[in-house]
Amino acid sequence: MKNNKIFILIFILSNTFSAYAQVVKSNNSLLYNWNDDPGDLKYTYYEDLKTGNYVNHGKYTFNLVQGTHYKEYANGNFKNGKRDGAWEYRITRLDDLAFDVNWTGAIQLTFSYKDGKPNGLWFYENKQKYRTRGRGVWLPYEFYFAPNETLSVNFSNGHPAGVYNYSNNNINNKSKITGQFNANGLINGTWILNTSDEKQEYIFTNGVLIKKIIRSMPNGDVTNSYTRSVEELSLINSFLTGMLKKEDVKKYRIQIDTVSASEYISFDSRKEIYSKFFNWERIGGDELYLSKRGSDLGGLAISIEFKPQLDLEKINEFNEMKNVYTKYHYSKSYDTSSLNQDFNNFIAKYAISLTDDDYNKVLEYKKDFTSIIIKRTDSVAVENRRQYLLSEFPFLRKVKLTNETDPIYIEFEKKMGLYNQFKIRSEYNAEYKKAKSEVDSVWNENVLSVYCDSNRALKINEVSKLNFEDNYPDLHPQVQPIIKAILVSQYLPALDSLKNKKDFCEANKLVENFQILLKKVLIWDKNVSRDLSKKHYYRATNVYAPLVENKEYKTPVFTKIDNLNNMEELVALLMSLDPNEF
Repeated sequence: MKNNKIFILIFILSNTFSAYAQVVKSNNSLLYNWNDDPGDLKYTYYEDLKTGNYVNHGKYTFNLVQGTHYKEYANGNFKNGKRDGAWEYRITRLDDLAFDVNWTGAIQLTFSYKDGKPNGLWFYENKQKYRTRGRGVWLPYEFYFAPNETLSVNFSNGHPAGVYNYSNNNINNKSKITGQFNANGLINGTWILNTSDEKQEYIFTNGVLIKKIIRSMPNGDVTNSYTRSVEELSLINSFLTGMLKKEDVKKYRIQIDTVSASEYISFDSRKEIYSKFFNWERIGGDELYLSKRGSDLGGLAISIEFKPQLDLEKINEFNEMKNVYTKYHYSKSYDTSSLNQDFNNFIAKYAISLTDDDYNKVLEYKKDFTSIIIKRTDSVAVENRRQYLLSEFPFLRKVKLTNETDPIYIEFEKKMGLYNQFKIRSEYNAEYKKAKSEVDSVWNENVLSVYCDSNRALKINEVSKLNFEDNYPDLHPQVQPIIKAILVSQYLPALDSLKNKKDFCEANKLVENFQILLKKVLIWDKNVSRDLSKKHYYRATNVYAPLVENKEYKTPVFTKIDNLNNMEELVALLMSLDPNEF
């Protein structure tokens, strides 16, 4: 048994070293600081076998020197990509020119981690002064706008735990904050915030605010105060000792939330500890910074609010929601996801203040509004489908086509009439509504059965051929070649190709497009005959391309086709033109 334990230990250690120690490498490169100036970076790492990423592991140093006026230095240790142990970051300046002011002083932070989480005492200090040059001589050092700050806070396992001290000794803006956190990171005890014109005092018990008082300074007059009632203190004590009953929570409408301690105390930690000067983003490895983005120190408070009872119909937010979801002109009134989100937010905020009857009313309103939205969106969906069918199947536009009296069309019109009746009934009949998707599917099949019918394509094709055999002897001589060009270079070859592939849906689309194109050519002919006084001609190549010989006088359409290269471009142009443009 003893030998087995030794073997297991050796196996674990060997795998650990093979994963890390044996593949740890050193790297020297550049790292850009907060001001995008490059400095020398030295670190050790290993390569993640799964991702290929470099994982910092071991010593990490950064050094940036710009003459004697600016130096920046960082030193610490990583363990498997996370900061671990003691760290130091220091910036020193000696008449460092910035915004026409020469700065002298130091910005530094000494701090420590355990497996990527802040742990132990963190101390920040920023003490600087500045001077300017006037008429060739240095003016004395000034302190009026120069920072003079210190901050110390103790961390345990990634959250503040212990004493917190901050002081700003800037001549123009003196302030001081003192307080503490308990072992669980909850704000605790007495906190005092002093500024030149105000003094704030807060008393917490394990995260819960018990009392606050705010005085204007220096006279000490009270401007704001808050103290829990005896009844509230009794209930809070029950909560803190784990004895608060559910019936009391409901009876007294108690809302309990865990919030950031910064909702009560302005720690200003983004400016100090997580200042841009310390290059948190590029160095990485700090789990608190990554989770909070430097917005706070991770300290917590417990918000206990005793909510008043409210009348649902008198809550402005609720009346605004009713207005939104009962009016057609609001975009939200067609969106059940927005409705769910708005109602859920409202319930989360006000449920505790409502009677049981009012709470049930909210749920009923939500149900009714959801039903209304579904009816609206269904009608919108029907209209969208109708528009889609019109765009995909042009014969639904009621264009008078050659074979509109064909039995196929007559059968289609009957089916269309039945479908329209069903759509109307489905708006107010629940059973029809349930069958809607199935009927829509059958309807689409009916449309395709008509539109993709091979006989229709062949019959219309036969009639279309007649249009190319001099059935329009009164056409202007310059227009006749266009019709023949469309026939020879595009229409017939494409139709024959589609027929051979048995793709009658596409063939029918081509037929419909030709009918529309032919009508546009005929309309155009009227203007050509009326407006053209000089001869134009078209020269045929391997495809018919419109070329205008005399460019001195022409209709707007001729102007547009001067630079066209082939028949496809001409057809595309004609299809895009509005008859009013001809």
